[in-house]
Parts: sequence; C-alpha cells; structure tokens
Amino acid sequence: MMEKEIFIIRHGETDFNKMGRVQGQMMDEPINATGREQASAFYKMYGQEGFDFIYTSRLIRTKQTVAPFLTGDIPVKSMYELDEFSWGWFEGQRFEEFGDEYTRLVAAWKSGDYAAAPPLGDAPARVAKRLERAWAAIQANPAQKILVCTHGRAMRLLMCIIFDKAYAEMDSFPHENLSLYRIKLQAGQVRLVAANDRTHLLAD
Repeated sequence: MMEKEIFIIRHGETDFNKMGRVQGQMMDEPINATGREQASAFYKMYGQEGFDFIYTSRLIRTKQTVAPFLTGDIPVKSMYELDEFSWGWFEGQRFEEFGDEYTRLVAAWKSGDYAAAPPLGDAPARVAKRLERAWAAIQANPAQKILVCTHGRAMRLLMCIIFDKAYAEMDSFPHENLSLYRIKLQAGQVRLVAANDRTHLLAD
C-alpha cells in the first residue's frame, strides 16, 4: 500500500478571531485581510505540493482559505462532518462575556464528561461521531496527497481520533490560524510529521 500524506490546516483569521469572539458552526464569518495573507503564504509554500484532493467544512472561512489552490482541476469536497462545534448560546460572544462557563465546560471535557455541552451547543461525543466519518472517508480516498481545512476545536478532536487519544486530551493539540498538522499514513499506521506548524507564515 502506498503512503498517503495528509495536510490538516485551520482556516485563516476572521474578524471574530481578531476580536476574541466565539465562532462556531452558526457563525459563517469570512476570513479577513490577515486571513487572506495567511492563505496566500500557505499557498506560496505548498502550492506545488501536488495535492490531489481537498476537503473543507461547509463554512466559508475554510473554503476561502484553500481558494488559491482551486485554479486547477483538484477535486474539492465540502463536508458537514468537518464543521466546527456548535457553541450554542456562546456563539458571537466575547469569551469574557460568559465568565467561568467556558472554563467549567473545558474542565468537564478534561475530566472525561464528553456529554457536557454549552446551552444548545455540541458535546464532544456528538461531534466525534461525524469527525470519525470524515476520517474514515479521508483514509478510504485513493488520493495520495490530501489537504483538509477545518476549525480549531474540531481539529483538536480530529487529532484525538487520528492518534487514538482520549478526547480529554484535545487541548494537547494546540492550533493557531492557518497552522498545519502534517500526517503520513501507511497500512493503517499514522505518523505525525509536523504539529501546529506555522513556518509558512514566517517565510519571506
């Protein structure tokens, strides 16, 4: 079986990111000028990588992030399974506006309570089911070099699924806007090549 290489990135910056506002599944914010610069920098470094398939979530910020790659004939699929968590009532608010509720929620996840969720929002146990479907589709895809663009919290949970970690370890996978996790997959074995890599954003 040939080796498969998978690049998983978080979308570029949006104004909500810049303002420190919660941006989940229902906040379909576009990337801002900084986000477009980040997308261009990623393309400058990896545009000749030879991706033969691209996955995004359904949200515009992921589609805009990979837009520089869409000038050729690379197949692209937008998947609900790669959408961000729904943060329910928290969406659109600044983190300080809901006080300790976010801290308590993350603490619950770290303690193994994967059913804990923000009001009208998603729990890790629920999101994991769709991310497992996404990962299964990526593994089954015959393409050898795949680019995946998703979201911060979804990326953390996806990393747990890929590396068979407890969901409580989500926060051990840091991320920033347009950071990269690079993975090699062969015969069902996964190897992490780069984690939270932003080298492309520091290049001249």
